[in-house]
Order: sequence, then structure tokens, then C-alpha cells
Amino acid sequence: MAAETKIGEAYIELQARMNKFEAQVKSAEVIAGKSVSKIQAKFQELAPTFKKVGIGMAAAGGAITAALSLTIKASMSFNKQIANLATLIPNSTARVIELKTEIQSMAVDVGKSTADLADGAYQVISAFGDTADTVAILEMSARAATAGVASTTEAIDLLSSVTQGYGDTSKEAVLKASDLAFQTVTLGKTTFPELAASIGRVIPLTSELGVSQEELFAAMATGTLVTGKAAQVSTQLAGIMQALMSPTADMVKLFEKKGYASGKAMLADLGLAGSLELIKNEADDTNVSLQEYIGSQEGQILALVLTGAQSDAYTEKLAAMREAAGLTDEAFKEQTEGVNEAGFAFEQAVIRISVLGQEIGDRLLPILNPLIEKITDIIKGVSDWAKE
Repeated sequence: MAAETKIGEAYIELQARMNKFEAQVKSAEVIAGKSVSKIQAKFQELAPTFKKVGIGMAAAGGAITAALSLTIKASMSFNKQIANLATLIPNSTARVIELKTEIQSMAVDVGKSTADLADGAYQVISAFGDTADTVAILEMSARAATAGVASTTEAIDLLSSVTQGYGDTSKEAVLKASDLAFQTVTLGKTTFPELAASIGRVIPLTSELGVSQEELFAAMATGTLVTGKAAQVSTQLAGIMQALMSPTADMVKLFEKKGYASGKAMLADLGLAGSLELIKNEADDTNVSLQEYIGSQEGQILALVLTGAQSDAYTEKLAAMREAAGLTDEAFKEQTEGVNEAGFAFEQAVIRISVLGQEIGDRLLPILNPLIEKITDIIKGVSDWAKE
């Protein structure tokens, strides 16, 4: 009888828990139903976009259904990235939520996933700190990445290397660096990702010696047409800069002969092309090997190119760099409004669905968490009873 009584009590307790759980499920169904209604409304808003790119509503509906099945996972994944971002600006919940909303909105505008932009935002704040320009810099970088067929992180790596190296991290400086990079891609034989991966190794030297950004990118554009990829050209240019920063005995004699206190002073007076021309002519006139002035073999290669057959090409590219303003916007338009307009519109539609899934997931997670807790309680209750 004691056993039967115990079983009866356990059954009553389990039934009570189940009844409470069912009530909560019904409540969740009501809330979820409201969310579904909102999803349907959003779906209708997207209909013109699908029609524009020639997608049938049935096919679009199937895509949306598949996307909605992953809403919880999408929400959790994105929130994890945002939490990672929050570690850079602790105790700033309101700001983090603001950045999250900005990223979701920006993703559609620039055709980049929220994951890509969240990573980019992390890099922006790591590089520049969180400022009033954070969102603007992120958007510039994302537009540059879309136009340059790169990730937002790659774009930020490039732009932050230039702006930090030259001591100006304003949004205007970021845009200037982006325009110069696109001119380099146009005039040279390189890509945005290649520049991002290589230019950082020479910027500390060019900045210290006063070589302008225009001269830097003109040299990269010229060199990549002749002497190798961006990584090789940046090494070659670094070799030249090292020779001017730590001059050989013959280079020091040249400085003294021409009245310059240093390589930096010579560059300020003659510019990069003029300084290299002076060095090359002095080596020829004195019948001394160029190596006695520029010890790096890589540096010698680029110096000979810029003072030889490609000297006029370098001059032309330098002039073009001074007219580079606005190229990022032009390149972005080519990627989004030109022959790829329909493709970009489709990408935007997919991103809208993804963002919608995240928003729905954010609504569902608070509903599911208490239910999961109740399920855990029920299982624990049964487990405890079984142990008795």
C-alpha cells in the first residue's frame, strides 16, 4: 500500500506539472501566433522585391520557410557576435543594442551579412575605439568591401593601417584611403584583399619619412604592373625607405653634397620620384653601384623601375591619385546598380530574410527559455521520484 500511495502521489505531482506546462505552451502559442502574423506581413512587404528579380512567390515562400526554421539559431549566433563586440565597450548595453540595430539595417543597404558586419564592427572599435564615427566608418568600410569584392574585415585592415599609420583616423581620412586604394586597383595589377594583406608592412616607414599617401599608392600601382604582387612591391618599397632612414656611407655623402640633413629632408624637397632620380643619377655619375646607396636587393628593383621605363607611368599614376576622390562610391554603384543590379537586389532580399529571422528569433527566445526550464523541472521531478 505504501508503494501504491507513493506512486499515486508522484502521478498527481507529475500531472500537476504537466498541466502547468501545457498552460504555458498555450500562452506561448498565442505569442508565437502574433509573431507569425508579423512574419506574414513582412513577407507581403517583400513581394515586390521578389517580383522585381523574377522569383515566384511559391519559391520565395519556400525560402522563407527554410529560413524561419533556423530563426532561433540565427538569433543566438548573431547575439553571440554582438556579445563579443560588447566586450570592447563594457557596461554600455544601450550602445551595444544601438550598434546591433545599425548593423542589421546596414546589412541590407550594403549587401553584406550581419555576421560580416559584426566582425567588421569589432575590428573598427578595436582599431579606432568606439566614437561618434564608428557607424560611419563601418559603413564606408562595408561599401568599400562590397565594391572591392572583399570582406568588411579586409577593408578595415587596409583602411585602418593607412589612417592609423598616417595619424588621422577621421571618417574623412578613411574615405580618402578607400578612394586611393580603389585607384590603385584600377591602375595597377592587384586587388583590395591583396592590398589589405600587404600594405601595412611599409606604411610605418612611408609615414615616418613623410611620403604622401598618394605617392605610396602610386608606387604600389606602378610596381604591381611590373615587379610582382602587392606583397612583393610593399617589401621593395620598404627596402627603399630603410635605405633613406638608415643611410649607407655613400648615401650620407649624397645628403651632405646636396645639402640635406636626412633622407626625410630630401623626400620633403624632391618627393619620392625626385629623390630616387637623384640617387640613381649620383650612382651613375660616380660609377658606384646602386647597392652602395640602397642595400636591399628588393629596394633596388623598385628604384630602377620607378626611375627607368616606368618613370612616366609613375608620374601619371601619381597625378591620378590626386584625382581619386569619389572612386569608392563609383565602384559601389558599379557593383550594385550596373550589370549586377538584379543579383545585388536578390542578395538584399536574402539578407532581409536573414535579419527578419534574427528578429523573430529574438522574440521567440524569451518564450522558449521558461518552457525549457519547466521541461527540465519535470524531468528532474521524474528522475528524483525514480531514485526514491
